[in-house]
Amino acid sequence: MWFILFAIFTFKLMCIFIFVIYCVVTFLLVMYNAQTEELRRCIVPQDTNLDVEFPTESRESVDDKLEVLTEKLTEKERVLQKSQCEIKNAEKALTDLENKTSSCRDRYRSLMIELKKDIRETEDEVRTLQNQISNLSIRREALRSEVLKQQEDYQKMLSGFSKELESKKTLFCTLLRNILFCLKIDFNYFNLALSIYSFWYREIKTPSLLPFILKNKN
Repeated sequence: MWFILFAIFTFKLMCIFIFVIYCVVTFLLVMYNAQTEELRRCIVPQDTNLDVEFPTESRESVDDKLEVLTEKLTEKERVLQKSQCEIKNAEKALTDLENKTSSCRDRYRSLMIELKKDIRETEDEVRTLQNQISNLSIRREALRSEVLKQQEDYQKMLSGFSKELESKKTLFCTLLRNILFCLKIDFNYFNLALSIYSFWYREIKTPSLLPFILKNKN
């Protein structure tokens, strides 16, 4: 855009300069013709009236033309100064625009650098989070396998303990029956002893009271 404005102002200046040159050349031609005519009158004898009237008319015509040309030249100089001021203002505006453009370009470059830096940091954070998620997934699978294994071990241990407890209970009942048979205790006392054993198994969990109870009963 500023190239077009500069070309327009340059064209105006050229037109003004050509017009001024044309006016000066015209003025010089008129003056030269007047001087040539005056020289011719001096050399060639002519009528006195013509000698008196023609130079006066020529001087008035030249003065009028000179005044007109002076006014036009003054006006053109004023237009030229105005055009020069406009050109300076346009150059100043173009300079400001170039400075702003350069500033915007630098700001855009800095913003792009910061944005690329933020994107790289975000990518690194996302990559780190993905690695952490993968590690946690692997750890969760390992913990799940370990928990399943512990549950299997616990079930096996509980099953073994239940079997052992049942065998001990059967053995104790057999031993108790033999003891009661040897001591010739009736069936009611056997039920009482069995109840005492059940109470011991559930609450006290010690067989040391059974001989004491049997001794006191006898």
